[in-house]
Amino acid sequence: MKRTVVLLLVVLSLALAGCSKNEVKPVAKGALKPAKKNPVIVVVDLKRVTMESEAGKARFEAIKQWAQKRQAEIRQKIAEYNASEAMGKTSRKKLKEMQAEISRLSQESSREFDKRRIQSGEEMTKLFDPLIDKLAKKNGWDIVLNKSGQGDLWTSDALDETDYVIAQLSKAGTKPAAETPGITPKTANKGAAK
Repeated sequence: MKRTVVLLLVVLSLALAGCSKNEVKPVAKGALKPAKKNPVIVVVDLKRVTMESEAGKARFEAIKQWAQKRQAEIRQKIAEYNASEAMGKTSRKKLKEMQAEISRLSQESSREFDKRRIQSGEEMTKLFDPLIDKLAKKNGWDIVLNKSGQGDLWTSDALDETDYVIAQLSKAGTKPAAETPGITPKTANKGAAK
């Protein structure tokens, strides 16, 4: 996901290079473009946007609640196993089946958690990309870098527009689907059609 976001920001940065208020005049194909005077470069911390925006918090909370419910189910199975083993009336075969069920549930839960986390990140990217595009055009930003990305060697806090982006994302009022984290009404119908 991190690579996808960084790649998207690089592509967005390149696309925005010609979309600012101080545009460079067109040159012949293959000719060296003159350097733009005073390009506007800003930095946004995508980790913070994901964790501090209302949309990100809602997604995180939905995943957390799902995980807590799943953990409670697994703890219940473990308690049943321990009680059966303590009574000594359950066969070894049945105990092994119970152990296998607990192991299966744990592994399944781990995979589902990862899937939900990734899907949530992809949804945040879908919310974030058009917003950054809009904000960059509106504010005359030429390049938007991800402060939490691996490609940055150093960035000044003076360039950091993360708080502004979080505020704008919160103003947009985008919320995840309440029923299942990571699934919107549009994506829920796709699975049913197959």
